[in-house]
Amino acid sequence: MLFRSPIEIGGYGLFDGTMDGSFRRPRIEGRFTGEQMKAFDVVWGAATGDVVIENSYANVNDVVIRKGDGTIITNGRYSLGFPRRDGGEEINSIVRLINWPMVDLKHAFELDDYDVDGQFSGEFHVYDKYLEPFGFGTMAIVNGVAYGEKFETAQAGVRLEGEGVRLDNIAVSKGGGR
Repeated sequence: MLFRSPIEIGGYGLFDGTMDGSFRRPRIEGRFTGEQMKAFDVVWGAATGDVVIENSYANVNDVVIRKGDGTIITNGRYSLGFPRRDGGEEINSIVRLINWPMVDLKHAFELDDYDVDGQFSGEFHVYDKYLEPFGFGTMAIVNGVAYGEKFETAQAGVRLEGEGVRLDNIAVSKGGGR
């Protein structure tokens, strides 16, 4: 399962900011730009955004990740470790994906065995624990293939329910049919 061991992160870039407070409990604030950003064994591409790191949280604003025709935009709070000693929330974020290749998402979340491909878009509010998140949103896949069957679009509402995911009102379109 995702996040069971340390996450290897790679890439290169620039951080321009300030650090206040003590070395034991710093507050770091600034803007970052990065290239070839890698995490969860996936190269995500170029990234920019604003971040405040404090109390073992990264509070991010206007983070934009781009790769090919795909874009991910996120704003929110991410714990830099888990489970948190203070019992605090590990994630509380809005994530928007636009035309992102499903192959990357499947690999990052260890779902490679699911025979579904296409360009993924969606918007989600994800909160609580990393391994058992709660949240809600919508998703769409265009130019998709599921288990060898091509389709034009698939859309659904999404509910993250801790240990599982629920898809609501799934609608798949192919050749004028739905």
